[in-house]
Amino acid sequence: MCNISMLRYVVYVLMMYYLVTSTDGYSIGAPMGACDTMTPSHGAVAQTSPSSYTITPSSSTFDCGESISITLSGGTFKGFLCQARLDVNGSSTVGTLEESDGSSSTTNKCAGKASITQNSGTDKTTLQFTWTHSGESTEDIYIVCTVVQTQIVFWENVASTALTYSGSLTKCNSSGSGGIISSVVLMCICIAFGAFKTFI
Repeated sequence: MCNISMLRYVVYVLMMYYLVTSTDGYSIGAPMGACDTMTPSHGAVAQTSPSSYTITPSSSTFDCGESISITLSGGTFKGFLCQARLDVNGSSTVGTLEESDGSSSTTNKCAGKASITQNSGTDKTTLQFTWTHSGESTEDIYIVCTVVQTQIVFWENVASTALTYSGSLTKCNSSGSGGIISSVVLMCICIAFGAFKTFI
């Protein structure tokens, strides 16, 4: 009897430990191992049914260095990992994502700043954050999220429509701006050089 009682106690303790650590996992956000795959380590597979969640950008186009507001909505959820990607199924990110409603954190151990995850396990119905373009890329950008409804119910690759570059330059400079100042400076130098040659 003693052995059976002890076994039951151990099983109970292990179950409680699992429940506590699983719940706590919501509050610390996505781990480093989820940065590329965006798959939670919850011991479950992603839902294959259509997601009720939508990602809505404030604009469908962007220019070099421009910021765009993003809204994730469509029902209650506890966790999320969102990235600004060149391809929905890829892993390359562009720009930065920054929280705007206090329910998220950019310190999710993912390389770069184009990722954002939760820092609270409370229920959420909407998430608002900002994507800011940086770097030279003028390719289409997608905001891609994994949305966790419960410990074992989550959707991957919830994506926005493409954000399309609308600027006039073939590529942005490394800081994200369009390099217009450099062009103006070069033009002024040419004019000044021409005037100098005329003077002499």
